[in-house]
Amino acid sequence: MYYSSKRAGKRAGSVLVKLCAAVFLMMAGPAIAHANALHGFCWGKQSCADNGRNTPTSVNPPQFGFATSSATYSGNLLIAILVPNSPLSAGPSVDEYFGGSLIRSFGTKLAQSKAWIRGGLAKYLFPTFLAKHTSPKNPIRAFTGTRDGYYVYLADVGLAQLSSVSGDKLKGPLFGLSGALPTDSYILGFLVQDGGITATANSGAIYETGTPGVPVPEPGSLLLLGTAVVGLGLVLRRRR
Repeated sequence: MYYSSKRAGKRAGSVLVKLCAAVFLMMAGPAIAHANALHGFCWGKQSCADNGRNTPTSVNPPQFGFATSSATYSGNLLIAILVPNSPLSAGPSVDEYFGGSLIRSFGTKLAQSKAWIRGGLAKYLFPTFLAKHTSPKNPIRAFTGTRDGYYVYLADVGLAQLSSVSGDKLKGPLFGLSGALPTDSYILGFLVQDGGITATANSGAIYETGTPGVPVPEPGSLLLLGTAVVGLGLVLRRRR
């Protein structure tokens, strides 16, 4: 069942009210330095690298995390999942891992009943004031793979400490998803800090290229498959 407009509006409103409160409370305190941008990365049995446009992975669902452009920063972490063209029957859950073990899960909420089709992602997700204090802006033209825009699902992780891309990224929170995403989906992070929100750089956004329900063979599986093919070839040659 798709989210109704009324239900989606209530859920989006709840997320935004909490976000507004967090920002204004932090702004009331002493100023702190905040990161220039976040960058997505993969962990576990997969790897993905920033290619200058996005950070693609063929593993579906992916295992991912976020790091800062420099130094270590703390704030309230939001995860945004961009689903192309049509909403899901149910939003995916975001799972957090520590030491390879699942420690907790977060539900996601549809930010708006209407798809994001133009402008910046910050302006679509957050009120005008917050959009002005969010960087990078993530313009829609930086993304690909959609005809009809993106439906955005948000998960509120809470307080998190992120390491830098040049540091030990695995010391920060690590995540996975409860299920596969449609091909051409994106995953971004937003770190709410004093004075604004640090967003994921466009090139650092996790870009899902894998097809749902089609697992990517591990190297060991590929080796076994290759051995079987070679063996079959030898048998056929002997029979001739």
